Amino acid sequence: MWDYTSLSALDAVIRGGSFQAAARELHLTQSAVSQRIKVLEEKVGARLLDRTQPPTATALGELLVRHVRQVQRLEESLHLSLNEDLKTSFVTLTLGVNSDSLATWFFEAMGPLLKQQGILLDLVIENEGITFSRLQRGEVVGCISTRSKRLAGCEVEKIGVMQYRLSSTPEFAKQYFPAGVTADSVKKAPAVIFDLNDKLHDSFLLRYFRFKEVEYPLHRINTSHGFLEVIRQGLAYGMAPVLQAQPDFDSGLLLDLAPGKVWKQELYWHHQRREDEALRKLSKGFVANARKILR
Repeated sequence: MWDYTSLSALDAVIRGGSFQAAARELHLTQSAVSQRIKVLEEKVGARLLDRTQPPTATALGELLVRHVRQVQRLEESLHLSLNEDLKTSFVTLTLGVNSDSLATWFFEAMGPLLKQQGILLDLVIENEGITFSRLQRGEVVGCISTRSKRLAGCEVEKIGVMQYRLSSTPEFAKQYFPAGVTADSVKKAPAVIFDLNDKLHDSFLLRYFRFKEVEYPLHRINTSHGFLEVIRQGLAYGMAPVLQAQPDFDSGLLLDLAPGKVWKQELYWHHQRREDEALRKLSKGFVANARKILR
């Protein structure tokens, strides 16, 4: 039999990113957390953690973390089923969500379900291309992703399309793009991207302008609000989500630097395929709501 107190300590270290965070969550000393993991490693006869900053699980450690999280979710789901009439009964689901969705349509689609079903969210905010890897490692039970391929043991459903437009303020466009978007102007104009995993800007320039591997000055702003705000302030140009920026286009605060050229990003909902009533109900309602908003 597994010692689930030790397994929970391993899980807490991975989720919290440190022994200190795990100790706070579990109301233990760091030494006690370390001792629990040491006992677990002695039991399996292998290292489960690489003591890096932050600590990372070995392949065997990831396997055990996935197992304890599945057990925790099954217990939560059972508790919810046994106490479905009690408003104080909740089940927590860990989901991977990209920042643009979170800033625009996510809570409109998710909100009604949270009110009805006694579900709490533990959101992992990542680039939509990265959330999929979180699901692969069992760190989330569902995620929004740009990938359409179904992962083994999971289900995938298309939920809709996010649209993006290459945007700036009129003043910024007058200063940096007086002759339109050219290879020379792109090399001089400050751009904004979300993070190093964000390939949307480069992909847009390649598809519509055939600019390949053009080097340009850029800001990296990894929040959706900050991303759009740096464009609104005339400090950069970038790929603005239409759902988020439409009022700015309507008011004239922002303009489309490439009229008629819209990037359409398909989004998919991936979730684990298992007999979990909370996740099943959430997925069904969430997909239906998201499709209404994103169609």
